[in-house]
Amino acid sequence: MIGCDFEEFAEDLHYGHEFIFTYKNRFYHIEREEVSIVVLQVNADDDKIINNVAEIFGETYKEAVNKFLDATIFDGKSIREIEKEIVIINEY
Repeated sequence: MIGCDFEEFAEDLHYGHEFIFTYKNRFYHIEREEVSIVVLQVNADDDKIINNVAEIFGETYKEAVNKFLDATIFDGKSIREIEKEIVIINEY
């Protein structure tokens, strides 16, 4: 992962941080909802949503984060498996 290491990324997600990153020249937003993680593919130029990639629910937000880290939603792979190909653009 370029922009932060995976452990820091996972920890920041648990704290409720949201991210914009690229993977294979596609832009993604990871957004926090009450007890879910929403993953959106967006247009790099105007930030409009191209595709709602996934919404992962848990009994708690922490559970949703843990499920997201293992979910195979990026070309059949988890974010753990593709982390070396990710470039973090922004964190908020």
